[in-house]
Amino acid sequence: MEQRTVVRDRFGAPVYPQPVADGRDPMMWSMAVKLRVLVVVSLLAFVSLFTAFSISPAIFHVAKYLDVPVVRGLYIVGIYLLFVGIGPFFFNPLAHVYGRRPVFIAGLVGFILSAIATGLARSYPVMLVFRALNGFFAGIPVGLGVVVCCDMFYLHERGLYMGIWVLFHLTGGHLGPVVGGYIYKGLNWHWCLFMPAIAAGLLLVLFYFAVPETLYQRAVEAHVREGMSLYQLELLEKQRRDSRALRIGNFLRPLRMLRYPNVLIPCIYYAVASGYGNMIFVDTSAILFRFAYHFKTWQVGLLLGLPLTIGSFIGEFGAGGFSDWVARRRASRRGGARVPEDRLWAMLPGVLLCPLGLIVEGYCIKHKIHWAAAGVGICIASMGLQIITTVTYTYVTECFYRQAAEVSTLLNFCRQIFCFCVAFYAMGFAWRFDVPIAWGTLAGVQLIVFIPVALLMRKGAQWRDMFGEPGWNLDL
Repeated sequence: MEQRTVVRDRFGAPVYPQPVADGRDPMMWSMAVKLRVLVVVSLLAFVSLFTAFSISPAIFHVAKYLDVPVVRGLYIVGIYLLFVGIGPFFFNPLAHVYGRRPVFIAGLVGFILSAIATGLARSYPVMLVFRALNGFFAGIPVGLGVVVCCDMFYLHERGLYMGIWVLFHLTGGHLGPVVGGYIYKGLNWHWCLFMPAIAAGLLLVLFYFAVPETLYQRAVEAHVREGMSLYQLELLEKQRRDSRALRIGNFLRPLRMLRYPNVLIPCIYYAVASGYGNMIFVDTSAILFRFAYHFKTWQVGLLLGLPLTIGSFIGEFGAGGFSDWVARRRASRRGGARVPEDRLWAMLPGVLLCPLGLIVEGYCIKHKIHWAAAGVGICIASMGLQIITTVTYTYVTECFYRQAAEVSTLLNFCRQIFCFCVAFYAMGFAWRFDVPIAWGTLAGVQLIVFIPVALLMRKGAQWRDMFGEPGWNLDL
């Protein structure tokens, strides 16, 4: 076989994975096409999380309409997030067999119909059912967004571009309460669910025309040569079919990734950071801001959403591109050899900012300090979580590039399960132990859970060698 030219980055280091000289290989697409695909997929992730929280400022009124206690009304948000975590277990294996594009399109249709049905629901049980179904379909862009990034971008640049996807994704959740508050004020809470359905319909049209298939069996296609015999071509075709076979075990592969410390430890830390650096504010702000500042629904949405959004944008400056730079600088000290654990050093600012913001907000609520100060606390926590999120996603997919679908599914699942549980005890914990004490305790939990990540920074490479690589998706 002839030798293929090694593709290198602008610093002279070989890129990974090596692209194939084939126009179907997403690695070979122009940057304009890659960015177009990234933006559309990121907008889908934005709408997914936006829909989760657009109804949260009006939760008092929704609960009253459905004749249930406010605490049970919070489950309307929680059950959506729960099924956002469950959905990728079903859809990601399908995307590896049938392609990313058809799964995205089918999921968008399901999302639109279930969102409309939720808005039309007139009883609590019916709303929970359709809300769960809506979250199930919303899990597709959340689970596959990271995978599409890995399909198109080289390992050394994923921090930057995956950070863009993370920024859109989290910002959707942050702006949901802001926009939802105004939608409720101008129309009614039903439109907090109809508006995302309309947005998803527009994105369905845009996706159909703008996003090509990104699934490419690079390891198989790399063996294709001119002049191959019919027998050799048949062997390659068999390898393609075997690698795309759908089996029951494929749906459980994310859980099998829990045996790897380089996945399990980041999943636990990221889940706790998300619960106590973001979801805690969403679950409690409607009540705490009414108690401390006598805010109306739209004001609650503003004080919750704007600091979270601003914090995410500021935090991303110290996340994706910064983690690429940190990894490159540390690699240059060892002669250019890249080690995924280098990225984890870029997480340290977020590790401190996330609990700090929680403490600041709790102190301001307790002493009824001006609402702007509470907003600053939320902003600080959001900055920290943005850094943690981008670095975590980039690190685990760098460790297990071929299993990006499984590890992203697992990260999302752990986060959603933990955040779902936060709704059950957040307010009770705050009232029972006083807000500053409660929030300070949760901040301490975040720091304690980071200790295994610190060990991962030093032992991660050794653990990866010890446990090896999973034996699936080797065609990518």
